[in-house]
Amino acid sequence: MAVTYIRRGLAALLLAAALLLPGCAAQGSGTLRVGVKDDVANFGLYDEESGRYSGLEIDLAQLLCDRLGYRTVEFTTVNAATREQLIDDGSLDMVIATYSITDERRERYDFSTPYYTDKAGVMVECSTLIDSITELAGCRIGMMRNASNALEMAHYMAGHGIVDRFASAEFDPATFRGGLTFVEFDSYAGIAEVLEVGEVDAFLADGSILTGYRSDERRILNDVFAVQNYGVCTKKDSSLSARVDEAIKTWQQDGTLAALREKWGV
Repeated sequence: MAVTYIRRGLAALLLAAALLLPGCAAQGSGTLRVGVKDDVANFGLYDEESGRYSGLEIDLAQLLCDRLGYRTVEFTTVNAATREQLIDDGSLDMVIATYSITDERRERYDFSTPYYTDKAGVMVECSTLIDSITELAGCRIGMMRNASNALEMAHYMAGHGIVDRFASAEFDPATFRGGLTFVEFDSYAGIAEVLEVGEVDAFLADGSILTGYRSDERRILNDVFAVQNYGVCTKKDSSLSARVDEAIKTWQQDGTLAALREKWGV
């Protein structure tokens, strides 16, 4: 037990030392271009007043910048509609943006070993008195465009006889009408706004994201229907892919990732 605490303490000190370096280590050259979120508290959040990003994924990008030998890191805000395009056209070297690893995505991109594991969830206004996902039949579900968790939610509800059963290959949240309606948005803040005024009945996202929009008037339902593993995304067969994966595996073992999670309370 004492050895475990010592390792965690050393990992926290190493993490703090790395993040205090100006920009990134000066041992390398060039700029590491990273796509991140700007609206997910504790993961990737942009502050307009300071012009800075903050969060676990921002710190992770800084650490990768140092380890890979770049001099600086440049952040670009991405969402579900732009993250793949910016990787494809070479505008970004990697995406670290609560991007879930799926078999379909692995066919087109490289992903590192997961640096964070989350669970998909649903948030509702307390005034609706909804206690479970199984009570959402006929409801409108707000979700991010191209998010993967709509499929898992629909299967979960079909398994409980709430919506019609369907083939995964034929599922499209934009057209699904098997017993509920998915409404797609381009920002989490947009979903939170329409949830408040009743234009959607529920907010579907990963638990880490929902937490940032929870309030005394909202709550996250207890149903667990999908596990989401976040990975660093790089272009297929990129020269960075193996090096990024090696770094994530090392930081899993030496406690660096644990120190990041503790720092950001996730």
